[in-house]
Amino acid sequence: MSVLTLFVITQPYNKFAFSLSSMLGEKEKEFVELAQEFSFSKTLLVSMKGFQQSDLEALEQISSKLSALDKISVLEFKTTPRLRAYKEKYKFYLSNLEYKNSNDVDIKKELNTIYDRLVSSSLYFSIDQQDPLSLFKKESVHKDLMLKNGHLSLGEYGYLAIFSLKDIATANSRVKLYNEIQTILNTHKNAKAFSPLFYYVENSKKTQNDVRVIVMTSMLFLGILYLLILRNFYLFLNVLTTLATSILLAQVILTYIFTSLSIIALAFATAITSVSIDYMFHHYLHNYYDQKKGFNRAVFYGFFTTNTAFILISFIEFTLIKQIALFSVISLTIAYVHFAFIYPHLAIKYKKPFLLRSYNTTLSLSSTKIVLLSFIVIVVSLLFVTFDFNVKNLDYQNKKLIADEKFFSSKLPQAKSSAILITASNINELILNSKMVHSIDPTAFIPMASLLSQTEYKQQRKKITSFNFSTLKEKIKIDSQNIGYKAKYFNNSYSNDLLYPTSPTYTQKLLKEFGFELINRDDLFITYTTIKPSKLNEVLNLNFTKSASSKTIFEKSLKKVYDELILYGSITLIFIILTLAIVTKKRFFSAITYILFPMAFILLYGVFTPLNIMHIFMSFVVLGIGIDYGIYMSEQKLSKNTRVAILYSLLSTFAGFGVLILSDINSLYSIAITACIGILAILFLLLFQKKAS
Repeated sequence: MSVLTLFVITQPYNKFAFSLSSMLGEKEKEFVELAQEFSFSKTLLVSMKGFQQSDLEALEQISSKLSALDKISVLEFKTTPRLRAYKEKYKFYLSNLEYKNSNDVDIKKELNTIYDRLVSSSLYFSIDQQDPLSLFKKESVHKDLMLKNGHLSLGEYGYLAIFSLKDIATANSRVKLYNEIQTILNTHKNAKAFSPLFYYVENSKKTQNDVRVIVMTSMLFLGILYLLILRNFYLFLNVLTTLATSILLAQVILTYIFTSLSIIALAFATAITSVSIDYMFHHYLHNYYDQKKGFNRAVFYGFFTTNTAFILISFIEFTLIKQIALFSVISLTIAYVHFAFIYPHLAIKYKKPFLLRSYNTTLSLSSTKIVLLSFIVIVVSLLFVTFDFNVKNLDYQNKKLIADEKFFSSKLPQAKSSAILITASNINELILNSKMVHSIDPTAFIPMASLLSQTEYKQQRKKITSFNFSTLKEKIKIDSQNIGYKAKYFNNSYSNDLLYPTSPTYTQKLLKEFGFELINRDDLFITYTTIKPSKLNEVLNLNFTKSASSKTIFEKSLKKVYDELILYGSITLIFIILTLAIVTKKRFFSAITYILFPMAFILLYGVFTPLNIMHIFMSFVVLGIGIDYGIYMSEQKLSKNTRVAILYSLLSTFAGFGVLILSDINSLYSIAITACIGILAILFLLLFQKKAS
């Protein structure tokens, strides 16, 4: 009751997270969340097929309704008044001065050319009064957006409208906005739309419902299973209390360790309780509660090795694995303490449980043959096993949204680019860094790169000063009058205001008025851009750039985690083998099969299906479970109840993890299929391996 009260007070379920970013380490998670603050991750694309007037009118109706919502506005590609004023002030400094000295310019020839055009042109011909000789050349601007009849278009599919979403930082605001958008879109059946927001809402809802059903089904199924097997209602009630206590208390403790908990950890927590029930079976079926036989060493060794395996794995810097591992350590420890030290004092009377019939098999394999077969399968499988680094494959596979995203990205040129974050310790440095990225990919749209850095200002000022514009302006005045221009026609040319403006200073407020997106976080200034794939690796090699693509961040993180998982997994495996050798002694060869045989078949599965991070993680969990059974089956006095206890434990574990196979969330399915393969391999050994002599 005290644990339940603590659970209600702390309410750890309010900290459950449904997004993929909850699986990442803190640094990677920070960059994913930073990227989500920029407009490219908060856009809504809507298109209506066709280019008829009716199609355009339908899209305009949708745009009008969406724009009426508080959190949606049409994304405009216009220069703000403040930015226009800035570009006008530094017009000569944002362009290239193509001559070193005024003497290099043939002023008379240039003025004659302009005069001839003015006189001979039948249409209005204008000249730039500020730079009539075109001494300053602007860089060409690359534009990706496609237009059709003066409107944005989605390739040859139809007209396109792009919207910006704002103030959707909370889960409730995202769900509310999603529902409002869907209500409007549903009135136009031919409208096609996509937004990253859709993934968050739909996948979160699916994950939440999936986990709720799995947890309830698992608890119900395990409850019925334990009641039928034990046929001891008093023990059954105590077991349920222990399991509930271990799960609830683990959630409360983890709440103080992590800022948020992945909902997938909860589903795993329910399944891991089916492993802890193993400690009860081996105490109860060997009559430790009724006869008070003392300390059960075999169960302690099993608990110790399994728990140590989870502790070692918890050092891996992948938040989901860390949470699951720590959840398991806490849950298993609480359950073991209950079953080993509290239950002997609860006056639990032994009642003969439902026993499986004795079995005889014609097939009986020696430990030598099984070890040899396992080694062959492991070696061969390692040559062909493949890995899956795409973290999105761990999530719910929303086929409709995946298809919609692919549809828009295939028709939008800029959608093929990869988003990156550019960082710096101050704004001037951020401008320089942006320009360096732009030099690698000139097609990249980087607003910050269009600004004038302090270094560029000084260099351009030096060039302009040495150019001798005073002499140039005097020559223009004399030559223009000789050619026939009106007096004072070029009086505004090359004014001192444009030639010698004050040095630019930038603030975050000013850049916001320019319409630029800039984040200041932990003494870092951050902006973003999109890079074409062929230049991505070169740009990411710069020490001030970070990928803003969740896919890239996840893949990089996963590759690092795979290395850590192999490292800590190998340490875990060595520890398990050493423990097994110490505990089982002469029967080590027989006990090691409970590690090698399941490992062989999990790797064989990896030959046909790429293994993701959860497959590998669960394989070490299976090894941790396998050592328990290896220890139990290598006892010198192996009783019939030991086999029965293991069979019940396997049945319980199979039920606990097997329910996860019903999930549409691939991470849970991966856990389930790995557990099922491992459990079936252990069951095979239990049925067909010769007893150690």
